[in-house]
Amino acid sequence: MDRQANSFTRRLLDELDDRPADAVAIGGRYAAVRIGERIGLARRIPAPARSGAPPRSGAPPARPPENHPCPSSPALPASGKRFAGQRLAALVLAEDPIERVVGAAAINAQVDVRGGVPRNVFTYILEQAEHHAQIGIVGAFPFIPQLRRQCGAARVLVFEQRPLPDCLPAAQADALIPECDLVVITGSAFANGTLDQLLALRRGTTLVIGPSTPLSPLLFDFGVDVLAGLRATDPRILEIVGDDGGTRDFKPLTEEVLVESPRMRAPRGRSL
Repeated sequence: MDRQANSFTRRLLDELDDRPADAVAIGGRYAAVRIGERIGLARRIPAPARSGAPPRSGAPPARPPENHPCPSSPALPASGKRFAGQRLAALVLAEDPIERVVGAAAINAQVDVRGGVPRNVFTYILEQAEHHAQIGIVGAFPFIPQLRRQCGAARVLVFEQRPLPDCLPAAQADALIPECDLVVITGSAFANGTLDQLLALRRGTTLVIGPSTPLSPLLFDFGVDVLAGLRATDPRILEIVGDDGGTRDFKPLTEEVLVESPRMRAPRGRSL
């Protein structure tokens, strides 16, 4: 079991209500779970490259046969079947990567942090990055080229599990993240089980961002200073996800939310 199972995720699971899931959709790029009016999203982890060839940037993993998320898994609900929200959420601790992403989506459908502003996190990072000496980013976000142009490439370190150009291997994060005074972590780290490990490394101001980010104030107790994600309620998102749609496809149907922790809002603790 990974370190995440013993900290943030365990605490989060303990606090969830056992509300039934109304719908589950799994496509090539995302999983989505609807519980009541809320829809939780979590990005699927791309499959590793084969034969030493790096994957195309942004390319989704291969779709399972028969358009079914995991035909051999009894842990996932069959079409039309309702599952208890806690049962789905607990899949975030599973070994199977598809089950984990469904669990993360189920959690994201049940958590929300109060407050926040409908602000684009890309703009937020670009505006504030100049006040930090070294920036570490976990995840190959599309705004990185512009950030490097504005701040200088040497000040922006990008860590990625996939072998992508201008990115450092994820294994180097252990040594380099502690040297960064601004750390940006993809919310997908929650679904793949590495979030707590990354939070343990950080020393500077830390943001967790992206559609997979759990908008839970518990993250503030684990050193996160800023959360940025999506609030989703439009049922059309489930259809988009099931049809292999990605962030650009469903984002117009969502609300961008950015919220700072109380220590960031306090005048003496504000470093951004």
